[in-house]
Amino acid sequence: MKITVKILTTIMSICLISAAAFAQDAPPPVVNVSGVLFTGFVYHFDNDNRPDPFINKHGFEIERAYLTFSKNLGDNWSMRATLDTYHNPSRSSDVYVRVAEAQYRNTFGNIDFMGRFGIIDNQLNSMLDRLGGMRWLSRNQMDALSIHPSADLGAAIEFGFMKMVTLNLSLMNGEGSNNATTTPRFTGVNTGWRGEEFNALVTVNPFSKLFLHGFYSYEKFGVGPATPDPVTGDKRVSAVDTHFGGGLAWNDSLYKAGVNITMIPDDFKSPAYNDGLYIDGWVNVNFKDLIGMPLTLNARVGYIAPDADGADNVITFGVGPGYKFNNNVQFALWLASQQVGDNDADMSIAVRSEIRF
Repeated sequence: MKITVKILTTIMSICLISAAAFAQDAPPPVVNVSGVLFTGFVYHFDNDNRPDPFINKHGFEIERAYLTFSKNLGDNWSMRATLDTYHNPSRSSDVYVRVAEAQYRNTFGNIDFMGRFGIIDNQLNSMLDRLGGMRWLSRNQMDALSIHPSADLGAAIEFGFMKMVTLNLSLMNGEGSNNATTTPRFTGVNTGWRGEEFNALVTVNPFSKLFLHGFYSYEKFGVGPATPDPVTGDKRVSAVDTHFGGGLAWNDSLYKAGVNITMIPDDFKSPAYNDGLYIDGWVNVNFKDLIGMPLTLNARVGYIAPDADGADNVITFGVGPGYKFNNNVQFALWLASQQVGDNDADMSIAVRSEIRF
């Protein structure tokens, strides 16, 4: 969501109303400020065959810069807002409101409850990034291919049972936080109405380091009365996308490893991606406990097997050593490649960093 006067006014109003409603007798809450910076130097080996001329350039880049403001509003309520500076190589950097949410938490017997509304994180993407611990090096497949936006306008509820099973249900606009107010609603053209999207995520944590998950997503969206179906050519005013899948992960101080598998059985909303099987695997090892030095080894592999006739399989791969100075600063050398069908792989090498405060 691009920042506008209207958006900022709305966010400020929500903050003031919530503060007045739930913390009238409390002292002014302390605002916590934190930030994350993803940056690096990138070199692309094959400059001539890249489809986007704006990412042919080699050099320094700031991929993402997050600035987060959060505060508690009494015992159960809190609020959070995150500004996202995204460097778009085809334009100047854009600033978005990535998150602007109010959150309620409580415990009822053995059930932990959380409710959120506003511009909220997509829980599946957040979980995959947390379990992989390598968002600063590579985006998870769901996020990178826009199968799920990383954040969206909507509401979510979450139930935790016995600290072992968690059920998260969300209803979102399906447009992504970057387009939450810039995409027009139903106008009879392809950029029309985009939602809503229902998501369900179940996670099982049988013991502290092992995580199992399954998910389902359903979206019915408008594409305009004059827009033909990309497969049949029939004119349509709406379409349905569903996808589902699951995976498992191990997460501890020594290593993080896991896999997420997604099945897309319907005509997907983006013409750039096809129905089929999507696999995303990762491993992240920190050798500090073994050798006394915080050397790391990071790797990610992705595989796409589309169902469409004539569509090529896609293999992505990234690997590289790193050094984690502390919980706030780390660097890595990252070699990445993408191969489509029998074509030569598109390769790049980068020195990437994550800096937090």
